[in-house]
Amino acid sequence: MTSIPSDTIELLGVSAVVAETLKPGSFLKPNIPVGDKAPSFDGEIGVYRGKPSISTLIKNVRVQVKGKTVKNFSKKSRSYSLKVDHYQNFYNHDGVILFVVEIKPSHETKIFYKQLLGLELKSIINECASTNKKEKAVKLRELSGTSIYEVCRKFIVESDKQPKNLIELKPQNLEKYDSFKLTSLTFDPKNTEDNNIFEHDFSLYGMHGDFEFPIQIVKPESIQQTIADSITIDEKKYECDLKITTNKDSDIEIIIDNSLRFTFNEQKKKLNFSLINFNSVATQLKIVPLLIDAIKCKEIYFSSYGIANFTKLEKSENFIGQLDSLNLLMNRLDKVFKLLNIDNNTQINMAGNSFGEFIIKAEQLTNAILDNNYDGINLPNTTQSSYTLFSFGDLNILLFFSPNQEKKLIDVFSNENNHYELVLSTSDGTKFKHSLYSLIGSSSLAKAVNINLSMIKSSFSGYNIYENDIAFDYSNNFCLNCICAYDISKNIELLDLAEFIYQKYYESNSDDNVIITTNLMQIKYRRDGLTTQEQQHLISIKIKDLENYELQFCVNVLLQNKADADFYLHKFTEERITYYKTLPIYTLYTNI
Repeated sequence: MTSIPSDTIELLGVSAVVAETLKPGSFLKPNIPVGDKAPSFDGEIGVYRGKPSISTLIKNVRVQVKGKTVKNFSKKSRSYSLKVDHYQNFYNHDGVILFVVEIKPSHETKIFYKQLLGLELKSIINECASTNKKEKAVKLRELSGTSIYEVCRKFIVESDKQPKNLIELKPQNLEKYDSFKLTSLTFDPKNTEDNNIFEHDFSLYGMHGDFEFPIQIVKPESIQQTIADSITIDEKKYECDLKITTNKDSDIEIIIDNSLRFTFNEQKKKLNFSLINFNSVATQLKIVPLLIDAIKCKEIYFSSYGIANFTKLEKSENFIGQLDSLNLLMNRLDKVFKLLNIDNNTQINMAGNSFGEFIIKAEQLTNAILDNNYDGINLPNTTQSSYTLFSFGDLNILLFFSPNQEKKLIDVFSNENNHYELVLSTSDGTKFKHSLYSLIGSSSLAKAVNINLSMIKSSFSGYNIYENDIAFDYSNNFCLNCICAYDISKNIELLDLAEFIYQKYYESNSDDNVIITTNLMQIKYRRDGLTTQEQQHLISIKIKDLENYELQFCVNVLLQNKADADFYLHKFTEERITYYKTLPIYTLYTNI
């Protein structure tokens, strides 16, 4: 390769840049002398809004121009190394535009550029300091596809947002920002020749209102979007929610309805899949047939993403048979959900189980409810009929356990349960009936996905639930369970149910029962707080029975008298304190 004198290289490099600045439509005024130059800077380019004049000047941009002889031009990018002292000077003067001009022996030139601003310069300086490097190479892009005027205008806009005084400030915790903003000096999605987002750098800003705080330079590793889309499999269309992730290696991941994952490489046209999450019964009723069709199909097409003609999924007939069995199981599970009055769109977390382990749980549940097959089911260890919670992922399903019947587990709120009644006896042997639902505990009331509070409410209207002391205790304990359940779930209907049951006392009694009154006040306290009149009523109750330590404790809690509540609580026996810790009044006490 013919040697070109160094002064000629410099002249050719500067001339190439100057020639670009003088093209029509570039409102620029170059001042890049050849020869004697200031350290780190070769000159500047004046940037104007229109025809250069005093009134149209936007800013002068400092530039550094380097000439480099080559046999063949680099393609879209190239690197160039500078000493760290140069980067420090650039940083101290709010940045620079670095031009590297490749020069062939024929004197033909090609321009590459790099906008170096505060965030990136600070990062380079810190990296060199931590690794004891004296120089650092940066990657430059070819000027083709843009113009020096556009490069300078973007540089000015971004440099105003990255002043040295802001960059020197320690960034706040990311949680302190209202939102975040990404900008790029080089990325333009309209530029079809250079729109690979993974080849561009972005400045990350934290937002406080309209103010942008510079945080760091980032390079995308992957891009994710969530869309509603249609998937066509051999002309059969499925409407789905898709989460699409693309990475810089051209690998694409599509998660369908948060349940089925397709992964493929756009270049290799290779498609794989895995079932990652159950999501809901309704989801599986769609996903499993979709997967069966995908395995058997000739073509898969994602309409918004335009993906088609992938390598056929190679799976054995045995595997397809397993999917057919899974599809049958999902239809049986859907029938179980209908019987238990559970919406099949209910979201279900697999609670740490793998998909395969979770499917085993689904099979056990369907076999128990539909076939009276209890293999794998942990039945209550009791000879008495009782309520039990069946865990299915993070769902809790309330069932009625009848150990002496062939059908041992039934829906609590089905017609099958109507012939069961709670029969109680007084001390003299007098039998009376009460709502069977009064036996449901607070955990079931709070967590059961199939709880039917309206049916429970109706059942309490069918009995005289305060006809004697035992009936009173059952009714009161159930109401306390409702209040405890509210504290767990914050379901206001539980307070409504307890209030309804307590108010039924006054349908047949005119006396002011202090237990019911105090517990009704608990409900009001949780719902809206107590009015002055209600507080005065509690004080009057308190005064009438000073020796009743439990009443004094409860009333003082409701009046938020912590010291008085402590005083009376310490008069309880240890056994009584342990009992009170299970009651909803104790929850209020701990929060005073």
